[in-house]
Amino acid sequence: MSDTSFDAEGLRKSARNIGKLLNDMDAFDTIKGQHPDAGSFATAQWLERMVDDRRNGLVSHAAHLKTIFKKLESSLKSIADSMEDADRGNAEKIAKSLEGDLVGKITADDAKTEKRQHNFSGGKNDPDDGNGYDDSFNRN
Repeated sequence: MSDTSFDAEGLRKSARNIGKLLNDMDAFDTIKGQHPDAGSFATAQWLERMVDDRRNGLVSHAAHLKTIFKKLESSLKSIADSMEDADRGNAEKIAKSLEGDLVGKITADDAKTEKRQHNFSGGKNDPDDGNGYDDSFNRN
């Protein structure tokens, strides 16, 4: 059987750190307005389109990552909460079932089993009858 542990606060801390990634988008905002001017000949215009495409791709990628990091932060916090609630809830359910419901059912089932069984030897007060009620294991 393996021993597992769970650190909800550690997961929340990691989630907050991930959520902070790319909070500062200044570098990407700065390059949004930069448009190259390489000239008016065909190769220069091709180069401008390439630079614009790469710049737009970089800015878009950063925005997508920021969105992903925020969603990941939210998901990890939710997982931490769910795991804590499940752990607490399961412990409460187990304790509640052992308080009487489960024990009561087992006792009732045992009584039914005993009622259906027919022991054809001696009575309940004979430790040597082998019926299991009060057998003596200290025989010489």
